[in-house]
Amino acid sequence: EGEGEGEGEGEGEGEGEGEGEGEGEGEGEGEGEGEGEGEGEGEPSNCVGEAPAALRAGTGVCLPGLRQVCDEKSGQFVEPNYVETASSFEAEEVTCDTRDNDCDGQVDENAVCDP
Repeated sequence: EGEGEGEGEGEGEGEGEGEGEGEGEGEGEGEGEGEGEGEGEGEPSNCVGEAPAALRAGTGVCLPGLRQVCDEKSGQFVEPNYVETASSFEAEEVTCDTRDNDCDGQVDENAVCDP
């Protein structure tokens, strides 16, 4: 959404003179118009206060204390990019390393670890 402001000013003057038995008159008018249009930019103000804890924080290879981050487009707190925060994070567990690489509380559940 956007906001806009507009201002307008106008001035008018008029004078009249009469001589002898005439009369003098004066008139003045002023008009002003203003219009404004604008677009507001910036992130929505929904990300207010401290970000909530990330849903996978402290589970498996995901670091404790991780917080959600503010998504600039939606203005909502969202999960962080776990790949950037945990070097051995895997969106889907594929490595047989006895670690919970996808931070879901299960170790090597989708990996092919059978001898």
